[in-house]
Amino acid sequence: MGGGGRRPWPGGAPKLPALTSLARYTLRTASRLLDDPLEAVQQLNLALLERPQLSLVSVCYVLVRESEERVTAEVILAGHPPAYHLRQGVPEPVGEFAPFLGPGGRRGVAGDPGGSRSR
Repeated sequence: MGGGGRRPWPGGAPKLPALTSLARYTLRTASRLLDDPLEAVQQLNLALLERPQLSLVSVCYVLVRESEERVTAEVILAGHPPAYHLRQGVPEPVGEFAPFLGPGGRRGVAGDPGGSRSR
């Protein structure tokens, strides 16, 4: 009974961990090199478009900035449901839906390929 209780995957090991890893590390690197979070998401979109197979990814990217006066969050959505902000105990959706990254992210919302931005 080999396999340690794991179910076999048709066609070999699942490709999802590799895609998730690509998304995570592309965003992490692009975020450190670029000043604009939307540009970082667009870099991930370009990396997905370079892959030979269909690679759709949804992203909810939140950049939190803290100053002496306040804390702000910039939310970028691509193929992901909105995030929620609790304001006095009431949840409010944040962000606008935009296409998935990958082939769906060739055109974005309001001229921003690969994501929509909310502050």
